[in-house]
Amino acid sequence: MRNNVAQLAAARDASGKGDLIAAGVALADIARSMHSIKRFVPNKGDKAAWDKTLDAVVLAALKGAGAAAANEKAGVDAALGELRRFMAVGHASFR
Repeated sequence: MRNNVAQLAAARDASGKGDLIAAGVALADIARSMHSIKRFVPNKGDKAAWDKTLDAVVLAALKGAGAAAANEKAGVDAALGELRRFMAVGHASFR
């Protein structure tokens, strides 16, 4: 999970510098990482809500990676905003 925080910061910084390839790589890493933990059961909260939140995080990261591949900075930045919101929900609900 610490890697996700670092990758989110890396994606934000890369997007800010106009390096959408680096942003896309960082976002794809977040998607992969979050998808890999879906099999776990959260310590608190509902498993169905956990799955729904993780799916939302993975999809937001993939949308951002896709926007990066299409050279659409606005799409990358929108996905970064979605990711921050979904990650905050996840931390509040399951941590």
